[in-house]
Amino acid sequence: MFALFAAGISVSPGALASAAGDPAAHGVALGLVVGKPVGIMLATVLLVRLTKASLDPSVTWSDLFAVAVVAGIGFTVSLLIGELSFDPGSPHRETVKAVVLLGSATAAALGATLLTWRSHVHRGWHTAPGRDSSPATPGADRSDPPAPHPVDGP
Repeated sequence: MFALFAAGISVSPGALASAAGDPAAHGVALGLVVGKPVGIMLATVLLVRLTKASLDPSVTWSDLFAVAVVAGIGFTVSLLIGELSFDPGSPHRETVKAVVLLGSATAAALGATLLTWRSHVHRGWHTAPGRDSSPATPGADRSDPPAPHPVDGP
């Protein structure tokens, strides 16, 4: 909360309207909401594919993606980079501050939705019409590929 208030972010309708047409604002929003999850997923996939590491059997790729989306919430470093990237008189400076807040709020809402969905899947609360409503096997999600088997050492 301190960082939010100390940043002096203006969330006026004028600041939000100017953010809608600002390419720097678009980049910040996409970086928070799309870039961070994509980077986390790519790094994890490479780690699992290129090393002997593997996901815990109780964690699916969908679970990991839901957590990766939550990474977009972090706004303190984004505010710092926005502050350092633009001169004090630049029109982008205030716009970027507002978009960092909006991007973080968007990532929080998407992440909360995905984590709630994954929680329901793990608890077996998902049922489609005509399906049995009994709890599913914990961690069983038919939309996820099976976890890779660990590679045996030399």
